[in-house]
Amino acid sequence: MKITFCLIFLLTLCKGFNQEKLNYFQGDFDEALKQAKITNKDIFFITKGNPCPVYDVFQLNLNNDNETINFLNDNFIVFEFDLNKSSDVTVKRLKDYYDSWRGSPQLYFIDQDENLITEITYTLEYSHAENLGIWKDYLNIEENWKTIKKEKRNNLTLKNLKQFLLYRNIKYSPYGLMQIKNVIDKYFKSLPKENYSDSENWDIIQKYVTIWSNNDLFSFVADNKSKFQKKNDPVEVSKYLSLNYNKYLSSKSKADIEKLSTKYPYTTIEEAKIAIQEIQNSAKPQLWLEN
Repeated sequence: MKITFCLIFLLTLCKGFNQEKLNYFQGDFDEALKQAKITNKDIFFITKGNPCPVYDVFQLNLNNDNETINFLNDNFIVFEFDLNKSSDVTVKRLKDYYDSWRGSPQLYFIDQDENLITEITYTLEYSHAENLGIWKDYLNIEENWKTIKKEKRNNLTLKNLKQFLLYRNIKYSPYGLMQIKNVIDKYFKSLPKENYSDSENWDIIQKYVTIWSNNDLFSFVADNKSKFQKKNDPVEVSKYLSLNYNKYLSSKSKADIEKLSTKYPYTTIEEAKIAIQEIQNSAKPQLWLEN
């Protein structure tokens, strides 16, 4: 009886440590297309460019999450295109699957006849589970994006804003930051100011509002710090202000720092005072590390 119990326990333990493995296609892209037709699968095409911290996180998540691995193995031929290790002939053949001005990873969903279904990027602004949720709906990404853009013009609710921000992050645009700023501005202008500090709105502010992108909204947080701290983590609010002030002030000249040291709100907000003092003492500003 004891031996049977031990065997069951060991088998369960081993199963818990069982790690699935992502199947990367080893041939060239044209061979991958042939395999896609044979297996009736689409292609999950990954473009890897210059060294990129986003790609490092992406690859770690891609190869260590069983749900992701099973989804990709079951539905796709997974093909990785490394720009740095490919011949000129290959780069020319696959010229439609990379943008020199865009960071990696670039993700392309391609059907068996080499028709592009959709192209997206991987975003660290959201969890891997949220990225994966988008992948699972890859056949509808383009249509979803059209709908989301229409909805945010007419009825910008918190739900619509969140959907827009998620899709705007995965649907890369060189004007993406400006588009995000404009939509966030529109959303907050539609709210009573006493609701700005609500936890879900605070999450958006932390992620997308900086002293550069929206100085008015950032200043509102600074001026109403105590209200934000009552509804949210007080340390988190203080770190947010510190990060922005330190980064902003570190780019200023000593003359500018002296002017700011006598100017509201820099003389009234504790985080700004500390940042100014560090500059005046010729100390490198301490940047709060983001989790």
